[in-house]
Amino acid sequence: MKVLFLGGTSYLGKEIIKRLESLGGFDITVVYRDTPLTSIGPQDIIFNLVVDYGKGNKPLSEVMAANVLYPLNALEKIQFKTVINFSTGLDKKVSHYSYTKKVLEETLSYLGEGRFQVINLQLQHFFGPRAPQYNFVTFLIDKMLKGEELLLTDCQQKRDFIFIEDLLDAIEIVVSNLNQIGSNEIIEIGSGITIKLQDFVEDLKSLSKSNSNIVYGAVSKRAQEPDCLSANVEKIQKLGWKAKHSIHEGVLKTILEF
Repeated sequence: MKVLFLGGTSYLGKEIIKRLESLGGFDITVVYRDTPLTSIGPQDIIFNLVVDYGKGNKPLSEVMAANVLYPLNALEKIQFKTVINFSTGLDKKVSHYSYTKKVLEETLSYLGEGRFQVINLQLQHFFGPRAPQYNFVTFLIDKMLKGEELLLTDCQQKRDFIFIEDLLDAIEIVVSNLNQIGSNEIIEIGSGITIKLQDFVEDLKSLSKSNSNIVYGAVSKRAQEPDCLSANVEKIQKLGWKAKHSIHEGVLKTILEF
């Protein structure tokens, strides 16, 4: 099976590529920004993992160019059967990042009608070994292991965390069951379980044996910050997926990697 990655150098992109290589049977191509797109032959699947989180008050036009226009330009120049687009479970009003991700979802659904299969994967917060510093869980663990003070929101929000290995299992199941998935589908991926952020942070502090001082309420929440986020995992479970790691187990494995 010929698969092409847009954004394959990201943390998640690298982890997916390693998983596919371990399975065998995949001819993998990774596209970089300067790759001549017209030189790429027909593909079975295109994974779109291109992401700009819009950090530092980046203008919407720049985030739109990265998250929408770049992947669309690539898809217009490459022949393929299926696009697996990695999106977010956040509402589009939360940030430039979530807004542009939802715009791309809608655009792909429109363009794919009768032309190619569109699978939009709406991810909850994933974490695990080797995740970069901007990953929320990595950031917390790094600070705690160094004993540094943490300034956080009141952390009363409830969130859905999924360990990287469980996320990769879900992606593997999607790839293996394309013929059982509709031509235009949204599949939510997370643990399906919510935990209050304060409880999550305290569990992480306990597991890391940290003496960090945690100041809750020192940072204001975003204006459109949702109180609760959780994946509806019914669709992915029907394909045969089930999480193998509790949040506690995933956090412990991640800490041990440090």
